[in-house]
Amino acid sequence: LERTEKIDLSNNKFNGNIPVEIGDVTNLTYLDLSYNSLAGTIPIVLGNLVRLEFLRLEGNELSGNIPDVVCETFGKLKNSHLSSDCYIGCTCCDECIGASKEINSTLIIHPRSSIRKVKWDWSLRDTNGNIVRSNSEKYKNIQCDNENPCDIDASECYSFTYAGDGVMFEISGTGLNSQTLTGTQLTKGLLLGQGCRNVEGSCSLKPSLDTLSQQDGRSRDIMEELIAISGRLVLSSKESPQYQAACWILREDPLRLMAKDKSLIQRYVARIVFASSRGEWWTYDRIDQLSHQHECEWNEMRPDYDVGVFCKEENVVKFNHRGEGMQGSLPTEISQLSRLEYIDFSQNELSGTIPDHIYNLFSLKGLWLEENSLSGSLSSRIRNLRRLEDFRVSDNLMNGTIPVELFNLRFLRHIYLSKNRLDGTIPANVGNLGDLLYLYLQNNLLNGTIPAEIGRCSSLVELDLGDNELEGIISVEIGNLTDLVYLDLSYNSLTGRVPGILGNLTYIELLRLEMNQLSGSIPNTLCEHFQKLERSYLSSDCAGDALSGISCSCCNECFGLSKLNNRHGVCPSTEIKVVTHQIGGYYDPWKRFQWSLSDGLNYPLIEGGLFHAGQECFESDGCDIPTTLCSSSSACYAFQISQHIKYGSDYYIDDFELLSIYVDGIEIKTIKYRDFSGAFSATSYHQEVVEFGYSSTNGGLTIGHCDSVRICGSEVPTGSRERNIFDQLVKISGTENLIDRQTAEYKAACWIIHEDEIQFEFSETSSEKQSYLLHQRYIMELLRFKFNLTGHMRNKHECEWYGIYCDEDEIVVRIDLAGEGLSGELFGELGELNYLKILNLEKNRLRGKIPVELANLRSLEEFYLGDNDCNGAIPTEIGEMISLTVLDLYSNSFSGDIPLSIYNLSALKHLNMTKNFLGGTISPRIGNLVKLGG
Repeated sequence: LERTEKIDLSNNKFNGNIPVEIGDVTNLTYLDLSYNSLAGTIPIVLGNLVRLEFLRLEGNELSGNIPDVVCETFGKLKNSHLSSDCYIGCTCCDECIGASKEINSTLIIHPRSSIRKVKWDWSLRDTNGNIVRSNSEKYKNIQCDNENPCDIDASECYSFTYAGDGVMFEISGTGLNSQTLTGTQLTKGLLLGQGCRNVEGSCSLKPSLDTLSQQDGRSRDIMEELIAISGRLVLSSKESPQYQAACWILREDPLRLMAKDKSLIQRYVARIVFASSRGEWWTYDRIDQLSHQHECEWNEMRPDYDVGVFCKEENVVKFNHRGEGMQGSLPTEISQLSRLEYIDFSQNELSGTIPDHIYNLFSLKGLWLEENSLSGSLSSRIRNLRRLEDFRVSDNLMNGTIPVELFNLRFLRHIYLSKNRLDGTIPANVGNLGDLLYLYLQNNLLNGTIPAEIGRCSSLVELDLGDNELEGIISVEIGNLTDLVYLDLSYNSLTGRVPGILGNLTYIELLRLEMNQLSGSIPNTLCEHFQKLERSYLSSDCAGDALSGISCSCCNECFGLSKLNNRHGVCPSTEIKVVTHQIGGYYDPWKRFQWSLSDGLNYPLIEGGLFHAGQECFESDGCDIPTTLCSSSSACYAFQISQHIKYGSDYYIDDFELLSIYVDGIEIKTIKYRDFSGAFSATSYHQEVVEFGYSSTNGGLTIGHCDSVRICGSEVPTGSRERNIFDQLVKISGTENLIDRQTAEYKAACWIIHEDEIQFEFSETSSEKQSYLLHQRYIMELLRFKFNLTGHMRNKHECEWYGIYCDEDEIVVRIDLAGEGLSGELFGELGELNYLKILNLEKNRLRGKIPVELANLRSLEEFYLGDNDCNGAIPTEIGEMISLTVLDLYSNSFSGDIPLSIYNLSALKHLNMTKNFLGGTISPRIGNLVKLGG
């Protein structure tokens, strides 16, 4: 055996002494004699084994000390392991296992309380979970109390548990952790005895679970069960919820369950869910208070919703951890709870994919996962959840298509898949769900047509398909959904006429059709219905500037080019803000007044009242509801408010501020109502008009002013053609740039006003569409001055200029000026081209930063800026250019980190940022760009 390097004789029944001859096997590096019945002292000849790196001696009946010569050998090694029983003297052991030698001790456990004649039951369990001492009459053979104390072996480890509240225990005894503790402290599972020195606090110290499981048979058996469920890999990670739950089960759980206990797995899974949570309710103190109870009692009833674990017949049927700070991935162990019916993990911080194990919960009726960061696709295995009634994964990062199997689950009543990155078409078998009540698919990338089969979902109450890429006509079958209360088809590419059959929707209260390419008119029957309702909302592309509008005499809100909101960049001109101060939700002021702000041409710029600014307010000191507009600092405005009240019963209106008007953050007017204090039941009407405009004195907007402006060398009064054009251009370029003779803005504006052969006329009958076309021509002229562009025909329509391409409505949709020797800097006015789809400026000499205003190009699909001299950081707002499929920024001097918002561009197919000075790391969120390279 001289050449032997490894000897493993552990977990056998060897007895007698360790033979001294083992010291002759000098090549040994590994020697394991643990868990036998070896006795006697440890031979000093083990010091001859100078190559020994691993020595285990625990679990025997050895005596004495580890020889110093052995300690000297192990002390020289960097990677070694030496372990023995704790009662062996060892100054160099990496680990001692088990208990010390038996120490007889008299156990004294004395409950103390101000309540007399009350008895609290307590028990002492060994490491196998067996009750060894108790004051309960049920355990007569091992019963002891203060009057009849009993002896225990203090060298072992015991777990102390009790039943009762508000009690204080005084615990003492030789070799015990003598102390006085309250009941709250004791519910943590107090450990007593010298054998607990390697166990007490073990989970916080995070030892190896393998080490813990080797200490006794109970632990080994439990670990075998848990490994079969979670796998050894995740249980070896000391930061994982699975590890924390397993360690708690093994060493800290006061119930001291055994592997054969039927509730072991259920309790383990419940603890995993707790270990994943960081919410206000699932604190360590709370779970410690509950830990001595059955896991079915880990819950709390709240006025708004219940939280925790809920059971039927001691089987978990519901997890409700909404908004409890859950982190990490969805625990796959949940699939072990075959009776589970409801899972609510919404409003948390969960990431990763929905594990396939979830689809094995055949009893599941409700699955709520919305408002997390879950990714991946929805599996076709959802077909297994045949009892599913409510499925919600809105507001996540899900991609891929909607599986057709989802619409075969005949018990479904609620489907919420909105605010994800789902693409593909809406499966035609959606018509299978005749009992479906709510279908929310908005804010995705769904394409194709609205399937006619959706008309078979005859029970639908709410249907939201808004903000997708749907095209084609509105199916007449939607008129069969006569129970609909809510229908949103906005922000798609729907065409054709509004079907008259929508007039069949006699329960509809909200209908949104805006930002499509619909034509025709809203059916009269529908208008009559909406006009009868006290609370309703109807919107469409009925504004004068809508490129493809419809006629609507009853719409609450009309959309067009001027309604594109959430604009980026600093307002180049003047910001006008109207703030409504609403007090109380009961009086509902939106039903009592309307206001509007118009410019000098009587264009309604913004408006409020009724549903427009509708918002409930229940704060005691009221709510401020702002409406903001970036408009011209050279124009004149009229603000009108009207109030019409008609109630059949008395009520009170307190004295309060109703409306305030701000210009660039400075309040210029507050309208107060002081005449309506007291009770009344009659009809009342009030109207007020506030006029303000450009002041030549201070160059800003002032009450009662509407002065002339010096334009291109001449004083121009309000109402003239030149002034109207100037006011429109000021909206996007600002007054200062348009009155400075040296700027490109001044030169382009003067050319438009005095030299352009296409003469724009503006009057009270002009439309916002004309304003857009004016802005478009002005921006094309800015290209010439800003980029030193030559060769285009200024006497022609801009759609005929070189590199400029338009659609049939003469709207610029493509600018292709690659390799034309352009110089200068990109400018923010380009962000006003709302319908631009392609912008190609690569291979020029452009410099400077990307203006944040370009993020307003929501229709832009291809952006080429490569091979220029641009610099600075890539703006974060670029992530809102949601239509981008191509982003090419190669060979510039961009610096800083790649903004995380770029990974929101789910339609992106081509991304090139090579040859720049970008730093940082590439985020794992690049996996969200599922179409990249496609």
